[in-house]
Amino acid sequence: MKFSSENREGMTIENVHLARATYNCAEEFKEILNKNITKNNFNFIVNLEECKYMDSTFLGALVSISKKLKELGGSLKIANLHSEALILFEITGMMRIFEVYKNVDEAVANFTNSVEK
Repeated sequence: MKFSSENREGMTIENVHLARATYNCAEEFKEILNKNITKNNFNFIVNLEECKYMDSTFLGALVSISKKLKELGGSLKIANLHSEALILFEITGMMRIFEVYKNVDEAVANFTNSVEK
């Protein structure tokens, strides 16, 4: 299984079960998230705990979905970013685009706090 979804406190957590997230899986990943969006799920946390590497195509899928969610009033947060992927995020400026959290619980707490404000 490459991806699994769970719902927690009104958010969809998409777990990426790949050590290498590449163009081979980017389109499938986008389709999964788009299906969730059609079910009126607009707040996502992408859990990259198992993902040590991602290529530009997979990163592009994250950007594309994030942009779509912002247009719909939602957002996409990143959790458990490995050091190798963190370097990619820093080099490409993605740290300014995505909210990145140490773990899923921290990302969930941030969603919950921002909804309560």
